[in-house]
Amino acid sequence: MCMSNVYLFTFLKINVKYSPNRTETVAKFSVSENVLPKFEVTLSPDTPTFLMKDASSAALKFCARYTHGGRVKGRMDLELVSSYRPPQWGARLVTVRIRKPNVTIGEDGCGEARLNSTEASRLTANWPSFKATATVTEDGTAAAESASATFKVKDVPFELSFGAGSSSSSRSHVVAAGGGGGFPLLQRLTARSHGGAPVVGEELVVCARLFTSIQQLRDRLGPKGHLLYAYDEDQYIQLAESVLKIKHG
Repeated sequence: MCMSNVYLFTFLKINVKYSPNRTETVAKFSVSENVLPKFEVTLSPDTPTFLMKDASSAALKFCARYTHGGRVKGRMDLELVSSYRPPQWGARLVTVRIRKPNVTIGEDGCGEARLNSTEASRLTANWPSFKATATVTEDGTAAAESASATFKVKDVPFELSFGAGSSSSSRSHVVAAGGGGGFPLLQRLTARSHGGAPVVGEELVVCARLFTSIQQLRDRLGPKGHLLYAYDEDQYIQLAESVLKIKHG
């Protein structure tokens, strides 16, 4: 059966008979029109999915293309939303909402909305991420399509990781050259942008500190753990000074 010859918005009934017992099966189902969206809205590939916490400005670009690949002509409305609940007991959810209406869609089929330092600060002050929703309205027909993207807030310009293939971490096992207990100590340090690209040309300062034994730290704090709640200020200072003496430098 050629489904293109079936009337839209109707019901079909199919009878099937087959041997050896001449069993008959009846199936009923509805047929409705399957309409694809005229165009699709997506985040531009050259727009990072993160925003620095101290950013002085930011640009968010969304693109709209027809299903056949052509560029959409129209305008874009952008809404950015971030929510945060203060740590105080019973605190209400705080929501920041910034709107960028009537952003012109350019010849490339994309609309770019820019945030100033005040707007960027409002979105990133207390929130680990925020959501951006772009709604593109086509000229002439007023047809509209939307898309959303989540942007993470970063407080460091790039990420550092120790050890080959390891994730970002400030702690790692250090292996002595030759497998023994002497020097030099070798360690691999990798710097990558938040998008995963290698960072080149940045000057890094590496600080190392040697401890006599982590077991000494456990021995010093372990037996006194249940007593710390009753410590006064002077006792905390004395404890801190004794712990500092464990390190070599």
